[in-house]
Amino acid sequence: MSSSIKSTGLRALAILTLLIPALASSADLDIAGLRLGMTPDEARQALIAFGAPAEKIQESRAKFWFMDGDNRHETPDFVDRMNGSNDVLKNGRWVRDGFELDFSPPPEGGRLVRITRNIENSVDAPTIGDYRSALVDKYGPPDQQISGNPIWMRGPGKADCVTGAKGKGADAYVNAIYVRIQGRVSLEHLANPRHIKGPDDCAVRLIYKFGIGDDRPAKRVTAELIDPGTWVKAQLAAMAEIEKQRTDAIKARDAGASKPKL
Repeated sequence: MSSSIKSTGLRALAILTLLIPALASSADLDIAGLRLGMTPDEARQALIAFGAPAEKIQESRAKFWFMDGDNRHETPDFVDRMNGSNDVLKNGRWVRDGFELDFSPPPEGGRLVRITRNIENSVDAPTIGDYRSALVDKYGPPDQQISGNPIWMRGPGKADCVTGAKGKGADAYVNAIYVRIQGRVSLEHLANPRHIKGPDDCAVRLIYKFGIGDDRPAKRVTAELIDPGTWVKAQLAAMAEIEKQRTDAIKARDAGASKPKL
C-alpha cells in the first residue's frame, strides 16, 4: 500500500472517530447532574442546582433494629431516600420533572445508588426521536434496546442484575445474586451462578423509557440509573454489622443476668 493511500485511510478513520459519540463510563453517567456515589448533601445540592426548590426537597430516614432475646435495639437512623422536583407551570398546565433518590445503608453506605426521574409534559414535549438523539449525543449509542427503550450498561461488571430482580430496594438485588435459606441470605448459594458470582459482576445500568414511535411526543419519560453491585455490598455489610451488634447485645445481656440459686 502506498504512503498516500495509507495516509488518506488514516485521515478518514480519524474523521469517522470524531463523528462517533464517545461512550460514557459508569463514572461519567449522570441524570440532570445527579451522579451515583453522591452523599445526601451532594445530591441535595445537585437537585437545587437543577431547579428543585430547597424547601420542597424531602428526606426519609431509616434504621435497623434487632432483638437480643428480651430487648429491642435500634441503630442510629440514616438517610434512606430523597425526593425533589422542578415543576413548571406552562400555559396553565404543569410540566412535572421529579426525582427519587435511594442511598445505601451504613456502615459502608451513605451513597447514592439509584436515581429515578419521572417527567410528565403534555404542553411542549419534544418528540421521542429528538429525545433519543439527545441521549445518544450525551451517553453514546445504547448497548441494547427493549421495546424501543435504550439501555446503557457500564463496568467494571458486565452482568444485568436488575432485569428480573424481585423485591423492594436493596433486597431485590441481593435476591438476584444470592439464595435465601430459611429467610437468611446464604453467601455460599448463588441464584444464577453461571452469570453472576457476586456483586462485583453487576454492571451499572441506565435506562430511559418513553415508548415507541419517534414522531410522537415524549409526554411521559422515566429514567433510572442504578448501581446494584454497590448497593448489595453495602446491604451485606449492614447485615453483618447488625449480626455483630446482636451477638454483642446477647453477650452483654447474659453477663448481667442473675445466676440461678440452687
